[in-house]
Amino acid sequence: MNESKSFSVYNGLILEILRSFYESTPVLGTIVPLIKESQWGDIFTFLRFHKLLPIAYHVLSGSESWETIPNDFKQSLKQASFENTALILLLRHFMEIVASALEKARIPFYIIKGPAVALEFYRPSDLRPYTDIDIVIPFNSFGDAIAILNDLSFSSRRKSFTKEYFDSVHFSNAQYPGICIDLQWESVTSIWTREPFLSSKEVWDQIRLLKTSESKHIPVLAPMFLIPFLCTHLVFHHPMALLIHLMDLALVVRDNESDLPWDELVRWVQYKKLGKPVYHSLTWTRDTLDVSIPPAVLDALKPGVVERHFFPFRRIASRHGNMPEFLERVIKFPLIEGWKNKTRSITSYCEMFYQATKDE
Repeated sequence: MNESKSFSVYNGLILEILRSFYESTPVLGTIVPLIKESQWGDIFTFLRFHKLLPIAYHVLSGSESWETIPNDFKQSLKQASFENTALILLLRHFMEIVASALEKARIPFYIIKGPAVALEFYRPSDLRPYTDIDIVIPFNSFGDAIAILNDLSFSSRRKSFTKEYFDSVHFSNAQYPGICIDLQWESVTSIWTREPFLSSKEVWDQIRLLKTSESKHIPVLAPMFLIPFLCTHLVFHHPMALLIHLMDLALVVRDNESDLPWDELVRWVQYKKLGKPVYHSLTWTRDTLDVSIPPAVLDALKPGVVERHFFPFRRIASRHGNMPEFLERVIKFPLIEGWKNKTRSITSYCEMFYQATKDE
């Protein structure tokens, strides 16, 4: 629990909420009385930024401290949680419609990120907020997939994938402004390497079906690949190092701990040159939530002594909002292995920036 040493009373409450949810234990009643009334607004902002409002409501509303918390904070937390549940129900409805249409058209696909993690690892599943449905399809299936989404009233300004850099094509629905679908064929790792990750044969070969109801399933990643994906997502996603992504990783490791082929996972991560993001993410998860990570795994992946202490997880995780995008990229840069990959990442970012200006 050495992560808690750098936390103030303010951040201590956040840490207690995370641990209470992860361990299914009551939140300590000793911290809430120490919070000043003027701090509750900042706490709400922090929880909203890190997508923790539903978890906070779930944990705090069931605690003995609930009655001592200011009413304005409680009402805001309750409303945000209920609004999230309504959005999740609508998103799940559309996910099932899109999944059914892709299956009928025989287009291979699988679901990643929020919807998949929520349905499998969160109890209840609506405690995991998400605002879109992320779907991975083969690169060459984009034309067929876009036709299906158009038939379902989803549209995008983009008409194709690109192999030059990370590509996630955003689809929106004019009738339901809050409902979005993102199609992608690869992960963010394509910014710096040609080595396939989400599009690799071994990943597609081990896709499994997750039961979502009595008669419905969705295809999702196998834990062997889900954990490295969540590790890279935690540190490379924009915004980076969100605490909800930390919780995702913690729950997946915990629920698969006894069945994980750790040796095989380490070999695969090393082959894909993902050792640094996986090491830092697993270490942070262990230090913050006491997640059980085999020491041999971290020993096999750990970078040099300077790099091990360089990544400022504590400071990044304590922020209330986005940091400048350039600063975020500077922090991520050392996590890319090899100067060849680092150079390619700079080229990719420049191409992405140029494409974005063209699309405007």
